[in-house]
Amino acid sequence: MKKIKVIAIIIIAICSLSASIKSVKYHNFPPTNCTGAPNGYTCGFCHSSHPDNQLGGGVSINGIPVNYTAGTVYPFSLQIHHFASDRKMFGYDIAAIDAEGNNVGTFTTTNLTATVNAGELTSHNPAVVADTSTKTIAGLFWTAPTTALTPSQLPISFYFCGNACDHNNQPTGDYVYNDSFHTNPAPLALNFVDFKIDKINSKTVFLQWQCANEKDVAKYTIEVSNNGLIYQPISDIIPQASSNNNHQYSYQYSNVNIFSSYSFRIKFLNKNGLFGYSDVQKLKSNINIATANIFPNPIQKSTVAKIHFQTSSNSNCSLIITNTAGAMIEQKMIQVQKGNNDINYPINPALKSGMYYVSIIQDNKMIYNLTVVVND
Repeated sequence: MKKIKVIAIIIIAICSLSASIKSVKYHNFPPTNCTGAPNGYTCGFCHSSHPDNQLGGGVSINGIPVNYTAGTVYPFSLQIHHFASDRKMFGYDIAAIDAEGNNVGTFTTTNLTATVNAGELTSHNPAVVADTSTKTIAGLFWTAPTTALTPSQLPISFYFCGNACDHNNQPTGDYVYNDSFHTNPAPLALNFVDFKIDKINSKTVFLQWQCANEKDVAKYTIEVSNNGLIYQPISDIIPQASSNNNHQYSYQYSNVNIFSSYSFRIKFLNKNGLFGYSDVQKLKSNINIATANIFPNPIQKSTVAKIHFQTSSNSNCSLIITNTAGAMIEQKMIQVQKGNNDINYPINPALKSGMYYVSIIQDNKMIYNLTVVVND
């Protein structure tokens, strides 16, 4: 029994000594790495009477935007509140850390009880206040980094820990709260002065665009869609040097399918990983499908389809059957007249069941593109 008492006394003595050592070690200057950041501590490392983030209290930061502008000085404040109005001192530790674990930006302060230490903003021995449950600390400033961060460094995270103290000159009886806030660079202020497309021929489209304020652009990516929903990248364009001026860019897209309409847009990627898009420019098919039809549709093999369409002149036309992969299946020359035309076309019994395109070419120009479904 005496042994148990002795062991208990030793344990209590060790704990008291440890607390005293911590108290002595950090009494006259603020510790760092107590913000609640990953791989770090909170003020609860010393002030451990109660678990962190007890219900009814908290800590918050105000004044740092969700999107910062490089080099801008942001005044901000920290508020610590507690569930009881008997707190007399309020300490804190704040750090701004990128996603790779580096301190970023610069803290300064006009608050006489605050100190910048190892890149962090701390107040370890703040002024005594009248009993209160809430304390707002002002006179704090953060200057955003002036150089662009890489995507792997984003976002910047503010980690902050607040200590609502009872002022007993011991690391006991205090309540610790910690939280975090994340910010990213503001979207690039890029101006598309002009973006237009021109069709050169049946297979080629010429894209042109002009931009201002592109000094932070890493690259442009030309994207195309044939349904207006899903876009695919075509090519990357690296911005010109001295990019504060308006620069013109161009690109020829030579993979136009005459069966389809297209939508084009320009994606711009910022050096810090943010991106945006230009307006969409659309290229519509010149094929007229409103005044042409096939009957019946779907149609059975070994039957005759009636193809109805209109033309503006008498001439010979080509009637071409292609599959959905673009391979030509059949071609037939037909004579047409100005106005309405009805062509009887026997469906080849050797055709596989499925969907086909029926194209009518007049004067080397496709005037109609129809879709027909062939069944057994």
